[in-house]
Amino acid sequence: MSARQSVLRLGLLLATLAAALAVAPAASAGLPRVVAFATPVGNVNCGVISVPPTIPALSLVCSAPGGYIEMRATGAAKSITWNKPFSPLGGQPPTTLKPGASWSWGSVSCSISWWTVTCNNGQGGKFTEGKAPATPNSVPVLGAGVLPAVGFGKTKPSEVFFGGDPTGMFRHLTWSHWGYGAATGSGSGYYDPPNVSTAGSVPTHVVLLASSLGVCHGKLAYRELAVTFVYKGHDERGTTTGICN
Repeated sequence: MSARQSVLRLGLLLATLAAALAVAPAASAGLPRVVAFATPVGNVNCGVISVPPTIPALSLVCSAPGGYIEMRATGAAKSITWNKPFSPLGGQPPTTLKPGASWSWGSVSCSISWWTVTCNNGQGGKFTEGKAPATPNSVPVLGAGVLPAVGFGKTKPSEVFFGGDPTGMFRHLTWSHWGYGAATGSGSGYYDPPNVSTAGSVPTHVVLLASSLGVCHGKLAYRELAVTFVYKGHDERGTTTGICN
């Protein structure tokens, strides 16, 4: 099972919610504020759920490529067979947590790293779901292997240049949410308006969206970059490019 399939399985079956709440309406009052969460990379997704007969009581269920694991407030954690997608109680989409963050629900507490979730209920149950690649960076970089180019393979580059004409050059970049599933860069660039040649490109504000966080050439990296030009107060969508070559 791929990481993408795991995400889809966690979020698609909203129809299950009504049945789950019907089984345990009182227990739902004790749910944590964040019912579902994910690792920063998005390879592990967890949620509080109850869907009889497979999961008869409220449990923390985590999914990762390879399968599912369930743990209740007491007792050991166990692997379960789950042949259809599920939604955590309340229908919340997973909240991406920072590396080093913690999550708790009653006696259950979990710690989150870039790639793994480790949980313990203090009552005989514990597990670690997810697996880090062989040699990840602790902090992601922007793509890799994009040549000739500037800024790729670096963390929070202040300049990104694909090579070629000026519309592929972005400077004075400042980044927000670096290390999350997607990061946003704000800076300056050049935009070629409709019916204007590239040589007539005009300076403008640009917003870059770095996404698809994962492994690129053995490093933790953003593998996709989307460009938006802010021209005369309007957002003009540029290209979205794969940046792991």
